[in-house]
Amino acid sequence: NCKEKGHFANKCKKPKVEFTKCKRLGHLEKDCRRKSFQTHVIEQEVDKTYNDAYFFNCTVNGKETKAYVDSGCGAVLICQTDCYELGLKSKPSTTTITGYGGNKIQAIGETEMTIKIDEAEGIVNAVVVPDYVQQIPLMIGQSFLNQPQVLMVVTGKKIRLLSKDGDIAMSLSIQPRKIPLWAKESTVIPPRTVALVNVSSRGVTDDSLYVQGGMRPIPGK
Repeated sequence: NCKEKGHFANKCKKPKVEFTKCKRLGHLEKDCRRKSFQTHVIEQEVDKTYNDAYFFNCTVNGKETKAYVDSGCGAVLICQTDCYELGLKSKPSTTTITGYGGNKIQAIGETEMTIKIDEAEGIVNAVVVPDYVQQIPLMIGQSFLNQPQVLMVVTGKKIRLLSKDGDIAMSLSIQPRKIPLWAKESTVIPPRTVALVNVSSRGVTDDSLYVQGGMRPIPGK
């Protein structure tokens, strides 16, 4: 233990010396011949949650603020402090927000506001949330983006929010989306007869579809 001569190790009266890393007696870290022990502190930066292209300057009831567009968010969210600073009046809310990882967040209240962002404008009932929920004053979700007068256009890394009746939106040549339909089962329709055919469509759940009637004769007959 002490490495001095004239006595056995088990009779040594000096305090036991042990290097805690290698667990061997008789030396400390500076004298250890075994592989050096180093502690590595790894600092991992959290991935950016926000995409810079989706940040916008906007107005709420005519007052300027900053917003982030999130098409995956079901509502418009505003931080409690920003709600107060923008002079908005809120009413109690029983809304519960489910965040990432299934975390439940109780809303503080709700407030009505008029949002003007890019070329789009609309009135929404926004949910007031605690400041820690988001890092941006206003989160623009589906309750604004899905309004009939709002057109969201994403091209590469650029995003625009347009008014469907505006000049920019009218100049775009956006073709109607074709929705393929599949018959759920084989149906035999007698000649000169009209029949209903049950169909399904992948990717469409709650929408109402109008299918124009027409004749679908067998080629050559």
